[in-house]
Amino acid sequence: IDLSQPAAWHYLVEGFHAPEAWGVWSSGKYAKLILPVDLAGAAEVELNISMVVKVFPGVVAHAPVLQITMDGKVIGFVLFRTSAKNEQQINFTGRIKKPVCQFEFNISHTGSPAFLSQSGDHRELGFGLCALSVAVSSVMEDMQDESSTQIAGKFWGLSENEAVDEVPKRAHEGKMA
Repeated sequence: IDLSQPAAWHYLVEGFHAPEAWGVWSSGKYAKLILPVDLAGAAEVELNISMVVKVFPGVVAHAPVLQITMDGKVIGFVLFRTSAKNEQQINFTGRIKKPVCQFEFNISHTGSPAFLSQSGDHRELGFGLCALSVAVSSVMEDMQDESSTQIAGKFWGLSENEAVDEVPKRAHEGKMA
C-alpha cells in the first residue's frame, strides 16, 4: 500500500495526518487503520503483514512504546530506544474471518517539532507508518481452528542483551527505559 498517495486516506480512518512523501504520521497517541480483505469465498484467510514504523525523533529519549492490535487482539509492542535504529520493520501473521481487518495503534509518547524548537510545525506527531504490505492466503478447512486465531504478543526493538520475559514485567511496571 502506497501510504504517500491520497488513496491511503481510505485506509487511515482515525488519528492520522495527511500522507507525506515517505509515509504518514499519527496525529496523537491513538490511530486506527482498516484494510478491506477479499475472502474469495474462504471462511478464513491468513494475513502476512509487514510494516515499517518509526517515532517522532524528539521523543526517542523517552523510550516510547507502540502497541499494535489487530481486530481487538494485541499483536505486540514496538520498543524504541536511542541506542537502536528509529525505523523498525515488523512482521506478523494473523487470521481473520471477515472482509475488513482493523488495526489500532497506541503510542506512549508524542511530540511537536514546534514545541522542541525544531521548526514552525505545530502538529502533534506520534508514530510514523513508513511502509505497509499485506499478503492474503486462504486457510484450508482442515487447518481452521479457533486456537489458531489467538495471537501471542510479540516484542520488536529488543537488543540482544534484553531478556524477552523481562520486558512485559518492566512495561507493566512503567519501567521501559
